[in-house]
Amino acid sequence: MDMATIVTAKPTATDDNQEGAGCRSAPFQTMTVMITELYDALKDAGATEEKARKAAEILADYDSRLAAIDAKLSVALWAGGILFAVVLTSQALIWTAQGRIDGQLAAMATTLAHVEQLASKSGG
Repeated sequence: MDMATIVTAKPTATDDNQEGAGCRSAPFQTMTVMITELYDALKDAGATEEKARKAAEILADYDSRLAAIDAKLSVALWAGGILFAVVLTSQALIWTAQGRIDGQLAAMATTLAHVEQLASKSGG
C-alpha cells in the first residue's frame, strides 16, 4: 500500500537569489496520495470518481497512521526489552552480592564463636 502523504520541500526565493537556489527556508508542501488499487476497484464497482478518490485517500491516510504507530510500538518494545535486561542484570548482581555478604557474615560468626570459646577457656 502507498503512504498517505508525501512531504516535499519547495524552495522559495530569497533576496539574494530569485530562483530559489540557496534559499534560507524551505516550506513544506503536503501532497495527497491514494491507493490506486482501491480507487480502481471502487470505480469498477460503480462509485463516482470523487467518492472513489476520497475513499482511497482516506484509506491511504489510515495506512500511514498505522505504519507510524507500528514504528513507535517497535521502539517501545525494544526499550522494554533493554529495560528488562538491565533489571535482570541488576537483580543478578544483587543476588551475587547478597550471597557474598551472607558468606562473610557466616565467616564472621564462626570467628566470633572461636574468639568467645578461647576467651571462656582462658578465663576471661
